[in-house]
Amino acid sequence: MNFPFLRTNTALPGIGLAVACLLFGSSDTPADEPISLIDSTDPTAGWSFDNGREFPGATGELLAAPGAGPRGEDALKIVGDFTNGGGYVQAMRRLDEVSVRELSFFAKAEEASQFTLRLGDASGQTHQIVLSIDPTAEWQQVSLPLKTFFAERGKSGALTHIVRYESWGGAKDGNWHGPATYVCLLLSKGGENAVRSLWFRDLVIQPEPRPVAGAEVSENVQLDEVANGFHDWRFSRGQEFPGASGGLTTETNEDGSSRFVLRGDFTGGGAYCAMVRKLDDFQAADLGAIRFEARSENAKSITVQLSDSTGQTHQRRGFPIVADGNWHEVKIEPESFAGGEHWGGANDGHWHGPASGMVLSVTNGSAESKQPVLELKNIDAEMTLPVFSQEPVLMERFETEALPSDWATEGNVSIASGTLEIARTIDDREKPASVTTAPIPLEPGRWLVRLRFRADLESPDNSYQAAISLRCDDAAGHELASLPVAERHGRTDGWEILEIPIDAPTGVATGRLRVELKKTWGTVAFDDLSISPLSPAPLRVARVERLLFSTAQLGNLLYPEDPRKVVIELICRKPLTGKSPALTWSLRDYWGAEQDAPSIIELGNPETRDGKFIYLATVDLSGLPMEMGRYYEFHAEVNSENEPAFANHCGLAILPEAPTNAYPPEAIPFTARNWDNRIEEYIRLTHRLGIRICGLWGGWSSKPPHEPHAPQLELVRELGMGWLTTTPATQVERGSEAWSEEALREGMKKFLEAYGDERPLIINLGNEPHGTGEVVKRNVAAYRALYETVKDFDPEIPVLATSVEPNEEYFANGYGEFCDAFDFHKYEDAEGVRGQIEAYRALQKKYDCVKPIWSTELGLNSQGMPRLRVASEVHRKFASFFAAGGENVSWFGFLYPDPEGTSFGSSGDSHNVFDSRFRRYNPRLDAVALYHAVNGIGAKRFVEEKLYRDGLHLFLFRDDEERNLIIAWKEKSRASVSLELPETHLMRATLIDGRNFTLASEKGHYEITLDENPILLEFRTENARLPETLPSSKLDLISPLDTRQPRKAIDLAVVGDRNFDFSMKLEPPPGWKLEILEPLAGMAAHFRATPPADSKVRVAEFFLHHPEPPSGSSDTRLTLRIPVSDL
Repeated sequence: MNFPFLRTNTALPGIGLAVACLLFGSSDTPADEPISLIDSTDPTAGWSFDNGREFPGATGELLAAPGAGPRGEDALKIVGDFTNGGGYVQAMRRLDEVSVRELSFFAKAEEASQFTLRLGDASGQTHQIVLSIDPTAEWQQVSLPLKTFFAERGKSGALTHIVRYESWGGAKDGNWHGPATYVCLLLSKGGENAVRSLWFRDLVIQPEPRPVAGAEVSENVQLDEVANGFHDWRFSRGQEFPGASGGLTTETNEDGSSRFVLRGDFTGGGAYCAMVRKLDDFQAADLGAIRFEARSENAKSITVQLSDSTGQTHQRRGFPIVADGNWHEVKIEPESFAGGEHWGGANDGHWHGPASGMVLSVTNGSAESKQPVLELKNIDAEMTLPVFSQEPVLMERFETEALPSDWATEGNVSIASGTLEIARTIDDREKPASVTTAPIPLEPGRWLVRLRFRADLESPDNSYQAAISLRCDDAAGHELASLPVAERHGRTDGWEILEIPIDAPTGVATGRLRVELKKTWGTVAFDDLSISPLSPAPLRVARVERLLFSTAQLGNLLYPEDPRKVVIELICRKPLTGKSPALTWSLRDYWGAEQDAPSIIELGNPETRDGKFIYLATVDLSGLPMEMGRYYEFHAEVNSENEPAFANHCGLAILPEAPTNAYPPEAIPFTARNWDNRIEEYIRLTHRLGIRICGLWGGWSSKPPHEPHAPQLELVRELGMGWLTTTPATQVERGSEAWSEEALREGMKKFLEAYGDERPLIINLGNEPHGTGEVVKRNVAAYRALYETVKDFDPEIPVLATSVEPNEEYFANGYGEFCDAFDFHKYEDAEGVRGQIEAYRALQKKYDCVKPIWSTELGLNSQGMPRLRVASEVHRKFASFFAAGGENVSWFGFLYPDPEGTSFGSSGDSHNVFDSRFRRYNPRLDAVALYHAVNGIGAKRFVEEKLYRDGLHLFLFRDDEERNLIIAWKEKSRASVSLELPETHLMRATLIDGRNFTLASEKGHYEITLDENPILLEFRTENARLPETLPSSKLDLISPLDTRQPRKAIDLAVVGDRNFDFSMKLEPPPGWKLEILEPLAGMAAHFRATPPADSKVRVAEFFLHHPEPPSGSSDTRLTLRIPVSDL
């Protein structure tokens, strides 16, 4: 591996045996080998059962399922009986602090479409992940790449089989803090059957790579790099001791390299002038030494500071320099340097690597003239790097009955019980006994030999041994070297795990591993043999710190007339290397399909700001065919020599002025709610999406004169919106004693006198109260005081109850008398919303208190989910809410400032429809879905809904001008259907990503595809009704393969109508090549689609449609989305 600015004197052990690292312990598995958690011979071993005792009532058991596996092996079975209640049962296994890279297993669930996995991390935090599976009697593989899950959540590329994520305890931050400490498999209550079962087998953890002990390498790294006039040192004149002047400059040596010149002038006072360098931009395990050459005519000494990883500063004053005008080498070794003056951090005088910074100072005592000048060049740091093993070139587990045919053996060599054995008796001790592998590819560099080893040998001394060696040959097959790997004599206490780093010589092409008995007799056995290349960890933190984007409009929601330009701001810790730094960009849809070939833009020279290097560029998207209303992602990637690429993306869309903004606020049944209702960007984006009533945080002081406040009300007025405000009842609900009845009544009165003329105004009394008994009574008394005050001021001002679940105790205490509408919050699925309203209706009927129902917070606990799932829930929940009789609704939340970009993917951030990193707000897919949902429903009212066969749902809305909206989806998978809407000759369809198209039919006959992602259908027809049936379409578009398709090609087929009209168009993603093939049996047409090289597409989206529908016929627009795998 190349490292930037690497000197040639790399410190490596000599060729031959480096270190033999023997790992003793309970595990027989090498550090990076897969760890099996289910023993097929005893599946329940190590597992414990629990009946979810915090939810009493469930019973069950954990048992072995004999012969349940496809090879006749036993499996692990969990049985849960929820006849008498309960929430879940679980199987749990403790882990010995395993760093999990990926968890995979096979599951079988005849009665469940999802199950729950829990993982505990080292901080004590529990991560609960609900995964979707198919309710089938067949085994299905489930994989959870843990690193990918946490890295990609909240992005369009998030894992698609994650249904829900939540966390609690420990760090309480929703981030993974490895290693893992336990794993739980949960079977939850649900479905028609009270007794349910889950089967598991082949549960395997693939660990994260660990550093190979003893294989560390030392790399000398240049610290005096000067690129384009920039470098990483800064100057300080010791301002805490006024009077000094000086500077730090660079000059060019004869060989073209640079040297630093540090000057200090203390004739006017001061203590020191310093050159300061941070060292935390390296990812080394430790710092071995600092070396540099110094030259000075007058400076006899300097002061040196080194800071370690704890923040402790180690200082040496009077560090000697030879002041003779010649260059002299200086070496500073932290281990010996420490022990003198020190402060901060561990503050123990000991060195705790790695280093975080260094300071070299000339002082008022460096030169008699008080004007020292010090020159420095060839400033190097000797960094110690951990080394990791890569994919093995040889892996043998000896699971077959015979050795590979190209291995060579001598004597009694056999495979027994999955291990390779070499045996020799005392009588045969002079006969050879050995095994040699076939040639394996090698190249010069470091390698790791791993194996499990067990010996039972007679060894009078250590020359009676089993010897392991590696023969290294050149390309012609000539032996270059025979490297000793390990030697063992006598008897081992069970299995040993050997991990031995070796250095393959220059010119090596192949190698053969050999195990032989020398002089000794007895038996040796080995297993899990592998040879892997070693690679040190990346040395440097990336030069790029941030890659930011902005456009002409807040939230990257452009108006049609706006310039379609993206301004790129690249913030770097160090200047980019190379003659012409450049950035690659592409515009993609939600599914990852590039809308045109990726382009490259040169970055030019950077600006400097706050010690950072800022590159600016502008990309014009006007030449790309961007659709109005559709969600896009702008992706950019920058490469710097010898460093990993740095990439980022932002969402954007071109949306017209929201049609709902033309309506009075009270005509549109949507409200906005946010984490902090005082944020200006939230209010402006509320208006941009077309939501006409904006939630604010109004209130007043608990003490006289009860000064009222309503932050951002002026902005709401400027944007022509109505407002909904909270009250101090929220503080009463939290137990505050500061609010007397007088303070509530007088404060509410003054608030209304100050702001009550700003209409429309809704008073929202409280927010999610908790408690019972006297707490409820106290809360209701507060609601009464506020409600009566509002109605005394103006009976027309609506008062919304506190947001609480259907709670009979509140009804029994009369809270329904002190509101004009009820309010609840819900973060579960759409059916949960419907159930909440039904429960409210039952209590309203019981207590004779029938009033409208609002929800000021509908949302989804979406951490870890793909945004596609969130966007779909926006439509599903709104449709279900209004169908169940709800009156006004808000989706939570909008945004929350994340100035350092550290909250991305957290549970709070996952609620936001706008990505808030670095305060560069940009839409997620669900923000565009929210725009279309709000403006699609607009002033329409719910008319009817129908549930058809196979989970097909249609919801009809209509306004006073006969504008209609159908929201349609299918619960599972997809179906192409015939939709009959007589007298509907023109219809506008909007897909989940905002892609839209027009359908036209004189007969009102349309063939479309429905799936789990709702589609919006808008049309204008008088007294339209939903059809009685929803039959299958005459045509369908399918892929002959049901599995994930490789990127190289996708086959598609049109089935159904044998007389396929080839005037219809099959539309692939942009840039894809489409071929027409000869139809196979059962096909009306056959196509093959090939993506562009290096495409990043995740899901290939295809459309089959009429470019211009024939007069009088039906119109067809069939959709097929195919997940695309990597080659």
